[in-house]
Amino acid sequence: MLIHPVEVEWDSSLGIDDAFESIKTRKRSSERRNFIRGALELSGLLMKYEIDLDAEDYVLNKLMRELNDAINIFNDEYHQAFQDVSKVKSTDIRFRAYNPSEIHINEHTEDADAYAINHARRKADRIFELTLTNRFFKQEHAKGLDPMTINTEIAAMGSVEGIVKIVTERAKSLVMELRDKYESQINGLSENAQHDIAAKLFKNGISRDVSLVKPIKDFFDGDANKKYSKHVLNSSKDHLAPIKLLPIENDIVDNELKHGAIAWYRNPGNGNNHTLSIMYQTSDGMKAMHPDFIFFEKVNNKIMPYLLLDLIEFT
Repeated sequence: MLIHPVEVEWDSSLGIDDAFESIKTRKRSSERRNFIRGALELSGLLMKYEIDLDAEDYVLNKLMRELNDAINIFNDEYHQAFQDVSKVKSTDIRFRAYNPSEIHINEHTEDADAYAINHARRKADRIFELTLTNRFFKQEHAKGLDPMTINTEIAAMGSVEGIVKIVTERAKSLVMELRDKYESQINGLSENAQHDIAAKLFKNGISRDVSLVKPIKDFFDGDANKKYSKHVLNSSKDHLAPIKLLPIENDIVDNELKHGAIAWYRNPGNGNNHTLSIMYQTSDGMKAMHPDFIFFEKVNNKIMPYLLLDLIEFT
């Protein structure tokens, strides 16, 4: 909580708007990648924000085509998996559940083959996503197959690694295709909408290179012991920005401004859309590093952003 907040706003007079928005930041979580779910959710968001109202059908049709082709390619493995699922002996499994609010124990029985098939079907739903397996179910049901047979087919295709790999690769290519095709439209959405899309991809472990979002307004600490010139966010009254910096950080900013930097940006470390994040690999997986500053300079009459690489620490 700032005791004496000072409102600052973006200073277009510095002339670095285009250079700032040219900066790309990669967003990816450490979650396991799920390209099938990512493709389906991205297509849904393209419909939600009226970028492509046919995106969901397009993705589903492409994935269904790939799924059917993969089953044909791995036909032997698929039929073997079908037989393996079907061979469960049809004995009864008894489930017992004690209800502490009652004296007796509730019991029910279920055919072992039905239980095994339903369990394998649920596993396939997690692999291919329910939207896709339901579409496959409708396709097979239209051929006159009974539900048990169709569920066995779905269970079988989920257990064949080659089928899963082919469909996953197709989903990956669809994510890249839609992301590249509609990049400009996505970047033109509101900040909340862009965050919604980035969050869905992030949740599925899919990276996305996004333009750094230009902050329009913010509040800085009026109790900071120094006000700085040429910060991209500053007070409209004196064009200065009150920012608390460590002594070494203060020296860095002063030195860069004295040696030709025409503007600078204190990169926030909270990972929001105004933060430049650089992903790097560690023994614990991918992590994000946020450089402290972004500076801007004029190179051959073109304004360019730059970082001080010797300041970047990977911890």
